[in-house]
Amino acid sequence: MAETSTIVDTPADLSALKAQFRARGFYRKPTGRILLQLLLHGLTAGTGLVLIVGTDGFWPAALGVVMFTAGQVGLATNTHTSAHFATSNRRWLNQALTYLGYPLMLGLGATYWWSKHNAWHHGSPNVLEVDEDIQLKPWFAFCEDEVRSAGPLARLYYRVQWISLPVIMLMSLQLQLSSVRYLLRTARSPRGWTGAHWLDAALLALSWTLWVGLPLAVWPAWDVVGFTAMRLVVMSCTLFAVFAPAHMPAEAHALHDAQRGDDPILLQTSTTLNFRTGALGAWLISGLQFQIEHHLFPGVSHVYYPSMSGLVADFCRRNGYPYRTLGWGEGLWKTFAAFAHPRPVTDGLQRLI
Repeated sequence: MAETSTIVDTPADLSALKAQFRARGFYRKPTGRILLQLLLHGLTAGTGLVLIVGTDGFWPAALGVVMFTAGQVGLATNTHTSAHFATSNRRWLNQALTYLGYPLMLGLGATYWWSKHNAWHHGSPNVLEVDEDIQLKPWFAFCEDEVRSAGPLARLYYRVQWISLPVIMLMSLQLQLSSVRYLLRTARSPRGWTGAHWLDAALLALSWTLWVGLPLAVWPAWDVVGFTAMRLVVMSCTLFAVFAPAHMPAEAHALHDAQRGDDPILLQTSTTLNFRTGALGAWLISGLQFQIEHHLFPGVSHVYYPSMSGLVADFCRRNGYPYRTLGWGEGLWKTFAAFAHPRPVTDGLQRLI
């Protein structure tokens, strides 16, 4: 007799899985370990910066660019853990590390990130009306619905939108500008700025002073412009390579807000993919290859994700939730393919067992 699948509408319960994690100590915050990782990433970036500005030869400077890029990626992804309050039990320390890593080091607003990423993206991944990460117009259409609703010239362009993929190199700058726009919108809102917004704005201004203003007083303007452009481009490309494979390939469903249903686990696992990395990649991206684990348990520190993954995969299989893992290169290739052929919007999420 052939085995049949049954559509299940009742959300599964994560309580038993959470109890296993608690028994294994996954809810403890390994603050010292994460801070040591942060220090090593900072030393890598700092050594690279010294090689870039302090040497004349091509190869030492090239090594400096590689080390600086690797260190910056490590700082960004390690700070991502702090931004989810998963580095320490002390809320102020998580906040301080987030302010240090994002506005000061990367020029990315902390308050913008907490709103855009923690609240909207994590609460509604790949939900077209909510998730800002997939709101790519006018440069790109994320799904077929956006192509159909566009004007005639825009539809013609979206058929060949892949020709604009070099725009990805400006992603870091776009995030910085979005941080400023977010602060300006908040300033005009009835509530206005809180102390967090004032601190964010001050650190963003200090970041530009440290990375652009002061260097202009020491080095030729073209050298500073070239370094700034290099920094923005390499950070854009590497951050895209880290975050895009989790939600951009066509296997990650896209849906309208009205189709999200009442099962938050299904929403997270249907719109999110894991991808495999080697040891070096895992070190650089601070657990972000385990995106399903991160989306289901964003408050758990990234150092535990490898140990959690088998239990999470088993939970998903037993309860009919998707649990997909791609190779990193495969995930990037499928990301680019999704730009060439925008995905259909799902008719609704269902799980099968």
